[in-house]
Amino acid sequence: MTTNVVLSKSINNVTYQVIIFTTRVEENLTKGLTIITPSKPTKGQTGSNPGDADFGPEDTLLIDLLRKFEHRITVDGYIADEFGTATAGGNSTLTDSSKSWVTDEFNSLTIKITNGTGVGQSKTITGTATNVITISGTWTTNPDTTSDYEIVGSAPTLRSYLKYIFEAGGTFTLAYDGTNYTVDMDKISIIDAPEDESTSTKYNVKFTAVKGIDMPARS
Repeated sequence: MTTNVVLSKSINNVTYQVIIFTTRVEENLTKGLTIITPSKPTKGQTGSNPGDADFGPEDTLLIDLLRKFEHRITVDGYIADEFGTATAGGNSTLTDSSKSWVTDEFNSLTIKITNGTGVGQSKTITGTATNVITISGTWTTNPDTTSDYEIVGSAPTLRSYLKYIFEAGGTFTLAYDGTNYTVDMDKISIIDAPEDESTSTKYNVKFTAVKGIDMPARS
């Protein structure tokens, strides 16, 4: 089973997080060779680009070799509607303490209880806090720690977060297989689902993340 990948980045003091449900993760450690010539001429050198005649048999041109390592993580997967299991519930709320949602991000979308206590209920979201959903009206049966839920129509929001993370530039955090990496963006492809984008529940994603020099190969 392939481990899911979580991407996150703080932008203007707001943390954006996206779970990629992976179908393939490939890791490669690559190395390149950079040649650095000396800043000052060696004995017998008459210019910055000397010819063979500029060196006698006793002369040596010094070359420094810098080996650069890059750890590349290539991911194929998809973004899907937000879902999880409640850690608490009230008359008009559902809490999932494992989440770090952005304020109001799921407002006007629909939350459904898909399994456990309260299964079958469907409500409109009127408020989104860090890990608490507030609904319009009240639950017929309050959710509890057995209640699985899905936020229908949230995939387009998560898609926009993923684009925002990459377009912001710089580094971001990639959590994979129990390890957090600080990585640079390399390339990304987000393939729209064939249905209307505003109601899509799934987007295919491909991207490559790069960790620079001194990142050891995974065992």
